[in-house]
Parts: sequence; C-alpha cells; structure tokens
Amino acid sequence: MSAHNMIITKKGDRIPLLDLKPARLLDRTTVLYGKSNSGKSIFIKYIMKILKDFIPVAFVVSPTEPSNQAYSKFIDKSLIHFDLASAKGEEGFLEKLWAWSSMRSSIYHKVNKKDILMSLYSRIRTPEVDKMISKIEGKRSDSIKSASIAKCDEIEKNFDELIMKLVKKHIQKHKHILERNQSSLNEDELYSLAYLDLNPRVILIFDDAAAEIKSYFNKPIFRKIFYQSRHSFITSIFAVQDDSDLPPNLRKNVALSLFMTPVVAQSNFERVSNKYSKDLIKVANGLYSNIFVGYRKMAFIDNDPNKQYFYHITAEMVQPFKFGSHSLNNICVAVENNSESVDKTNPFYSNFRIKG
Repeated sequence: MSAHNMIITKKGDRIPLLDLKPARLLDRTTVLYGKSNSGKSIFIKYIMKILKDFIPVAFVVSPTEPSNQAYSKFIDKSLIHFDLASAKGEEGFLEKLWAWSSMRSSIYHKVNKKDILMSLYSRIRTPEVDKMISKIEGKRSDSIKSASIAKCDEIEKNFDELIMKLVKKHIQKHKHILERNQSSLNEDELYSLAYLDLNPRVILIFDDAAAEIKSYFNKPIFRKIFYQSRHSFITSIFAVQDDSDLPPNLRKNVALSLFMTPVVAQSNFERVSNKYSKDLIKVANGLYSNIFVGYRKMAFIDNDPNKQYFYHITAEMVQPFKFGSHSLNNICVAVENNSESVDKTNPFYSNFRIKG
C-alpha cells in the first residue's frame, strides 16, 4: 500500500484505500447506506463499471427510475423493474430470477467438469499445450511440497482452475474441428461444447427499494439471495437509506458495506441489535472525521481476512455505457418499448423473459 493512499489518524490508526477489485464483489452482496443524494447511485455505477466485463446480465429494481432515469443510460429499460408486484397466482420476479440463475449455474458446472473438458482436449491436443500443462503440474507439485496442509486444497483448486482455463481456451480455438466431428462425441461432450462460452453470472441491483423488498425479508427466496448467491453466481447490490432497512441477520451476511455519510455509519455501528463489540465501535467513532472528507466514503468488511475492517474509498464518476453482453443488448433492442414498462405482448418478449 503506497503512503499517499493511507490515511493516518492523530491516534496513529491506519486507514488504507480499498482496492475494489472484481473478486471482492462477484457472487457476493454489497450494501450501500445513505440518504437520498448522498452518492449511492454514483457508487453503484462505479461498481457496474468494475464488473462490466465479468457479468453479462443485469437487472435493476428501482421505484424512482421513472422520475430520475438513473439507470436507463446504463441498462436497457426492459431490464429495469419499478416494483416486485406479480399477478395473483403468478410466480414473482425474484423466484423466476433464482430459478433461471440456478439452471444457468447447473449448466455451467456440468459443461466445466474437468474430465469432460480433458476428454475434448484429448481429441485436439498439441505438443505445445501439453508442455504448458506439464509445466503447470510441476509448479503445482513444488507449491504443495512447500505449503502447509491447510493450504494444499486451495493450491490444488487454483492450479486446476489454471489448467482448465488453458484447456478451454484451446478448445475454443479449435471448436470448429470438434463440431465437424460431432458424431464421435458423447452426450456430455456435445453439451459441454455447445455451452462452452456460457457465463452464468448476473447482477441484481436494488436502489432505494426498501419498501418493495420489506415483505420478502422472511421469505425463502430472499434468504437464498443473501446466503446462497455464490452458488448461483448472483452478485447483489442493495442501496438503502439506513441500516434498519435490512434485518440484522441479513446484514451479517453482507460481504461489503459502504457508508455514504458519517451519520448513517455511526447509526449502524451503535445500533444495539447489530451486536458490534465495544472496541470496534470505539475504533469506528475515531475514524469518521478522517474518512468523510470531500467525496471519500467509509467501507467496512465484517469478515475481513486481514482484520483491517475499515477502509476509505472514493467512487469515480462514470460516463454512460451499456452494461451487458452484446447478445443480450441485441435482444433488448428487439423488445424495446418507450413506455415505462416492457410491452409483454411483443412477440420477442417470450424469448427474453425469465422463464418461470
């Protein structure tokens, strides 16, 4: 950490700049706390920019979108919802999204099985790639020999992922050869080949939608989004006015908390139901005047492996861009409707909507 990125308080506490990399956000839940016009939407767009090359699909729930048009320049209108209401007897949006994401996740895991990918690779293998795989295996062996037992599983996983990335890249490059010889492939290999490029990730954004989601707090679907999103590749962002807008048990599973003002930060850490230790509250109280200067905000990571917990961060102003894959945006153009809701009678809508 370079010195110019470190805030040092009069008491000597060190507050580093949070390096907001995709890995810190992907398949996790981030919550932004702050009143209206405190910078939450600016931060969300900054996060979207960080993740734009990693997530192909986005959905927004924002009751204020019709009036402020905060997301229409970033996400197609057909992907923006103003409420979560559903017709009587009809499955809700969140339930459909979960089922859709779970299916994509299942397909992704199926097509990325090591034995299937290696079987495909064996049909188009080259000495150059074989040599690269052999080198990686050698480094794996050396790393395991010098590592503690506790680290061995993680090392195995990391090297497996590296080999699979190399193998997939080679398969993608020679996919046309495999497709010409489909009769020699079994069902699993054909399935893997067909969905090799699938990216199952989706981002779900709730911006000032506390009233909309309140009735969902005790429903299984909401708990799945908070507790099991990693398994379905769902990245969730919640922008709320105050920490009381989310139940304590859900807040505890938040990977990253961003506080827009010292008032809302202090309210969070001093609320008895949040059960923060006296020592942590004392540390937080000593940081507000140092962090909240200009456009700087406070970041808090409850399960920080480095036990730093508190960071400072400033969002970059982001110019409008289209979030989402090219194929998704092409479909969105086909179903585009200039009204404040999607025209569900449009013949293209059935191809686009989340299946129940």
